[in-house]
Amino acid sequence: MDYRADMRKMNRALYAPEKEPQSRKKTTLVPKKDLPKIDIAAVGSAAYHRHLKSKNSETFITSLGG
Repeated sequence: MDYRADMRKMNRALYAPEKEPQSRKKTTLVPKKDLPKIDIAAVGSAAYHRHLKSKNSETFITSLGG
């Protein structure tokens, strides 16, 4: 490994002039109607932890609070 090349690359990234953020098109998500009904209270912690380790899983957090 070339330590100096890595340091140059890191310094370029750290001290590069900031770019203007690019605007993104706002998309409206339409909820799917044909999703299976599940009882999330029935999902145990061991199964949830195993699911988190899977590369093909999608995990998210939601809140019912206001």
